[in-house]
Amino acid sequence: MSKPRPPDKRREEAGVKTEVLEQLQRHLERLGLDELKSSLDGHLSWAQERKPSHAEFLERVLGEVAALKRERRVELAFENHRFWDLRRWKDAQSVLNQPIRGVRVTKNSSNAVVYAPFIVENRVFDGTKMYHHPMPQSEINKSAGVLKQNPGW
Repeated sequence: MSKPRPPDKRREEAGVKTEVLEQLQRHLERLGLDELKSSLDGHLSWAQERKPSHAEFLERVLGEVAALKRERRVELAFENHRFWDLRRWKDAQSVLNQPIRGVRVTKNSSNAVVYAPFIVENRVFDGTKMYHHPMPQSEINKSAGVLKQNPGW
């Protein structure tokens, strides 16, 4: 177990960011994820050279996270991962609260193909409760008051 670190403003501003990146780098190396590790190497050297502000650091890392999410969306298209990824990342409320759209294809009287967009279904994702499933009432009863129902259910 590591001992607690004394508060140090300079360390907090520069060192903690690079320390986190170094720890992540070691984990990626251990897991054999060389491509992500090389991307992280770039962030680490950038953070050590520039000593960025917290906002700059977050902007850069969040840009990388967005790129990883985009890549996962493309690579795993049609493999039923998207819904669960959106829930895990807490992005479902913004993405799944949109209507499902379709296209109706017909031929008109002059035999030309006509494409007409339409709304198939209006979907609602309530973020106050839909990130968690409801617990079965029978399990709550068996727990003798230890388990509580998930919020919103």
